[in-house]
Amino acid sequence: MIDLIISDHINEKCIEILKKKGINVHYLPEITQDELKKSIVDKHAIILRGRTKLNREILENAKHLRLIVRAGVGLDNIDLNFAKERGIEVRNTPAAPSKAVAELTIALIISLLRELYKAYDSMKKSKWLKKELIGSEISSKTIGIFGFGRIGYEVAKRLKNFGCRIIAYDIDPTRQTFANELRIEFTTNMDYVLKQSDIITIHIPLIESTKNLFSYETLIKMKRGSYIVNVSRGEVLDEGALLKLIKEGHIKGAALDVFSNEPPNSEIEKELLRDDRVIATPHIGAQTVETMEAEAIEAAEIVIRFFNL
Repeated sequence: MIDLIISDHINEKCIEILKKKGINVHYLPEITQDELKKSIVDKHAIILRGRTKLNREILENAKHLRLIVRAGVGLDNIDLNFAKERGIEVRNTPAAPSKAVAELTIALIISLLRELYKAYDSMKKSKWLKKELIGSEISSKTIGIFGFGRIGYEVAKRLKNFGCRIIAYDIDPTRQTFANELRIEFTTNMDYVLKQSDIITIHIPLIESTKNLFSYETLIKMKRGSYIVNVSRGEVLDEGALLKLIKEGHIKGAALDVFSNEPPNSEIEKELLRDDRVIATPHIGAQTVETMEAEAIEAAEIVIRFFNL
């Protein structure tokens, strides 16, 4: 019998599907790292989301582990090199959250341009700021999409309906094919996008080469008075540099769904949260009923196929 542990909260359909196939499911969504280190010893597979960290220390204890399934996109919470050394297959569910993250991205862009967060807060405080809250329209803007994979593509699809200029950036030149489908600009020149865009939105994975990719030296190349949206990973953006450029007035505002520390706890992160030019959400990009169900089903199906059940 296959012994499998689910170490994070997941839609119940995942558990139902796995149990129907005779898999012995240990659902422990609040398990600590120390508890996981002990519990994983005899498990053949694990399904996790973003909370669980599968570092080398835990994987060394996984004597029988053959499969890791990340319900979601990012794999930065897994020691991929060590998993590969041990011959452990690592899979994820990249298709499931694309639409949800894209929709949040659009919502954040509109919130920045129309200052919806200020309007909401002022009304709750019984203030009528009609004259002060004069926003901008997406249709007049150039929007740069950094990372043109599944999510970037879905963002561009939705932005097309607003009639704005869209520039897609990716280090992979073959992704121009997808840009051509949508009849939008594509480039592998990062500086070009930074200098042209009124708004940039980040959809790149966190790997060694992208950590702090958006540094002060990078962000200063953005147009003065532009906006930035990050729904990828907090570590790709130098939060200190962002705060400095917002204070200097070079960047007009930012919308952040992700942070280097989650929950945010550094002094820089706390200062960003206090700034009324920053919209912050608690990493809710994939937090929709539809996405969480799709991730759960896809994760279960990966396990079933892997073990030929």
